Order: sequence, then structure tokens, then C-alpha cells
Amino acid sequence: YSGSGGLDIGLSNTGAIEIVGCVEWDSDACETLRRSVDKGITTVIEADIKELDVPDVLESIGRSSEEIDLIVGGPPCQAFSVFGKRRGLDDPRGNVILDFVRFVEEIHPKAFVMENVRGLLSMKHEGEKGGIYHLLIDAFNRLGYRVDVFVVNSVNYGAPQIRERVIFIGNRLQLVADFPEPTHSDKPMGDQQRFATLGDAIKGKKFRDQGIMDFSPRKKGYLEMIPEGGNWRSMPEEIQKESMG
Repeated sequence: YSGSGGLDIGLSNTGAIEIVGCVEWDSDACETLRRSVDKGITTVIEADIKELDVPDVLESIGRSSEEIDLIVGGPPCQAFSVFGKRRGLDDPRGNVILDFVRFVEEIHPKAFVMENVRGLLSMKHEGEKGGIYHLLIDAFNRLGYRVDVFVVNSVNYGAPQIRERVIFIGNRLQLVADFPEPTHSDKPMGDQQRFATLGDAIKGKKFRDQGIMDFSPRKKGYLEMIPEGGNWRSMPEEIQKESMG
């Protein structure tokens, strides 16, 4: 679940990480990945991760498990989001998070990074609040990984978007992971900068005149419920959860 490569490209941009392979099932996302060779993206495996065997993936990227130092992924988040139906592991989209554990178990890299929505931390499993979180931590611990968990917001690191996420950083060297201090704030202190805006992000950039994706009839129905100046919270609560999946 590389998506369009945000995690991969971000790691590649550090200059310290070589991306040797990406797994993604969405054809459009895969096409985006294939056009990102200059960003460090090389091998793209277009397939459903649930149907992939780890040895076949390693063969496709031409590496042995001993050569893989890091696995990074952002499993689908809709099943865990507080804005959706929260079916957790009963949702096929949520169940694939266990495939991340499977890949870590079979490849046994030195470290892994997994990203998801904050709602995963409170998601129930077998009646226990936070059960999925504890299931994941226990699974990684059994595999010999120390895991540090951080709740971060992309707007605090220069992105023109309020996007809160939970980051799992695991390593089998038993090192304590640290997370960078926020570089941006609505009330900057010291060397911090003000939150970036969309205007900051696109100022001075030129865009091609091209078509845009049309919305499905279902999504158009939701949009018709939102008045000018409103947002998804303007819809009835039961519709909010339905619209978010």
C-alpha cells in the first residue's frame, strides 16, 4: 500500500534511504509511482498485498531478506477512522494491516515505520477499547521489535493541511526512537514558522490546463447536502459516517 508514494519519496528525499520496491494495487497510483523514477522509485509491484507471497516480492525486487533494512507502509485507514463505520479487522480494508505484520515477520528488517489514522489507537477488538493497538504492539514485540508510537499532525511540519496521524516506529536493535520537534505553529516560538497555507504551497507555480476527476453519483449526493461555506460536518451525523465509509 504505497499509494502514490508519499512515504517512499519522503524517505528517498532524505538521501539516506534507497527505495528498492513498492507494492500497490490501485492502477492509477501505480502509474504515478512509475513516473517517480527521479524521486527514487524503482520497482513497482501492482498487486493486492493479501495475494502476495513474501519470497515472490523479494524475487521481483532482486533482494534477499537480509538486504532489507526498513519496511514502511500506510495500510488503508477507513476501517479505523472515527469518522467512518469503524469495522476494524472485520472490514477487508482494515484486515490488510495484518499483512504489514506478516511482511515484517517474514523479512525481519532492522526497522519498520507504519502510519495510520489516530482512531486506530482507540479501535476496539474483541470488545476491548484499543484492542487493535494492543494486538499490533504485542505482535511486533513477539517478533523482537521495540515499538515507539507518536501522534503527529502534518501541519506542524510544513504541510498546508491539518492531517493528524499515528506513527509506529519499530526496531529490533532495541533503540529508543525520537520524533522531530514541530517546525511550524499557529503561534510560532523560537525558530518555528507559521502554519503553511495552500497559497504558500502553490504560489508562483504553473499548472497545466487539464481535466479533473468527476465524482460518482454517490459522492455528488453527499456534496449536494453541504451548503456554501460548509463542510462534511454540515451533513447529518449518520450520513457523515456513511460518507466516510
